[in-house]
Amino acid sequence: MMPYRDDVPIRGAPVVVALLIATNFAAFLFVLSLDAEGAATLFDRWALVPREFLRGAVHPATTRQMTWLTPVSSMFLHAGPLHLAGNMLALWVFGSAVEELLGRTRFLVFYLACGLAAAALQIASDPSAYVATVGASGAISGLLGAYAVSYPSARLRLAVPPMRVPALLFLALWIAIQVASGLLSRGETHVGIAWWAHVGGFLAGVSLARSMWVRKPTHSRLRI
Repeated sequence: MMPYRDDVPIRGAPVVVALLIATNFAAFLFVLSLDAEGAATLFDRWALVPREFLRGAVHPATTRQMTWLTPVSSMFLHAGPLHLAGNMLALWVFGSAVEELLGRTRFLVFYLACGLAAAALQIASDPSAYVATVGASGAISGLLGAYAVSYPSARLRLAVPPMRVPALLFLALWIAIQVASGLLSRGETHVGIAWWAHVGGFLAGVSLARSMWVRKPTHSRLRI
């Protein structure tokens, strides 16, 4: 159900989006270059773990983590190739149009701000969790929120099933699934999906997008 393109015309190259994708792939390849022990150590130090984050914020000497950096560093770590590929596809599809609106510098600030908002809500949803949260999906969820308020009349192309769908309908359904899944998974401690990080990022994107525009959205037109 992941869209692979949209119908929003882009005037310039999405440079920051491309650099973020390259950075995420570079980080993933670096993790692959490590042995199992080295990879585990890296994730232990740089992934976002709510309980460790809160403990380290109060008593820094009690944790091995770089506490205040983990909300950012965790955005560039991924659990596997499918996790990475799905996030990078979404970053390309939705990020290109949002970078067009915000400009390069504001886009990077916006992306990181959404990622931090996603981390904050994930921590607040289960502050005692000892499960590592990794991936760019919180920040990318912010791009989905920005896209929803900026291009409500755009259409997205899906590969499976092969069809075009209204972006606003797709994104409304997507956020509804995130909220419902978060509510249904409350109290679960096993490894899974950080639903509330998605919700936090999306809400931040909706809240920040319009105030950060440097140009108004262009009208979408269907590309064949």
